[in-house]
Amino acid sequence: MLNRLKAIFYAFLSILISISAYLVPMLVAFLSTMVDGDFEVDAPPEERAVEYMASMSLTPFPDPSERVREVTETLEKPPKALETEAKKKAVEEAELAVVNPKAKPQPVPKDQPEPAGGGDGGEGTPSGGKVVGPTQDGEGSKKQDCLPENPDIKPLGANKYQVKRALIDDYSNSPLKAQRLADTHWLKKDGENFGFRVLRVRCGNDLYQLGFRGGDAVLSVNEEPVTSLSQAVEAYRKLRNKKRLRVKIRRNKKEMVLEYTLVE
Repeated sequence: MLNRLKAIFYAFLSILISISAYLVPMLVAFLSTMVDGDFEVDAPPEERAVEYMASMSLTPFPDPSERVREVTETLEKPPKALETEAKKKAVEEAELAVVNPKAKPQPVPKDQPEPAGGGDGGEGTPSGGKVVGPTQDGEGSKKQDCLPENPDIKPLGANKYQVKRALIDDYSNSPLKAQRLADTHWLKKDGENFGFRVLRVRCGNDLYQLGFRGGDAVLSVNEEPVTSLSQAVEAYRKLRNKKRLRVKIRRNKKEMVLEYTLVE
């Protein structure tokens, strides 16, 4: 009986020693980790569930759209900042409307008359600066607020002007500069060019002060026919020693002559 108990005791002791061989290193490692402070505590069950769901998702959460970010930034800004930005934007839009040549014109108020029409299908007389000279129909004189007057151009009466030769020479020697005074296109009859039309003559520019209006059809210079603005300049070059220039135009289906006296 005693021998059986000894056998059982030795067997139990051998098992305990075998288990200790595995448990002691693990216990030592665990204790050393706790001493170093690097051990991690498992996250709560809810966080583990969220991480698991995120890891299983095949579609990542999308970035917020531009509109969402804009609304968020707007809500975060104080009211004064929003008011300042609104005023700044209004000023920028107003400046853009002034400098943008393609901006839509404002409608004429009902209590004000429409501007008079120009030449055949031409533009009306703009309002603005001071210009003394013929009106759109070439009769009488009228002051209007346009571009500043050019001292090299002096009106003498209905359709008559005194012009410094240097001004005409400047444009005749710079065709591109002359073309910037107005838009032009040829006039045709039976397939042949017989003149050209000037359009978009800005109120107060040199061409305007020389008596031209948007829609005028230029037919000849000193009886020399022209089919384009460059040909009109060439016609002047042939006659640059003359003291007078006569430009025949057609306005509102009526032919008229603009006369210029050239001075030094």
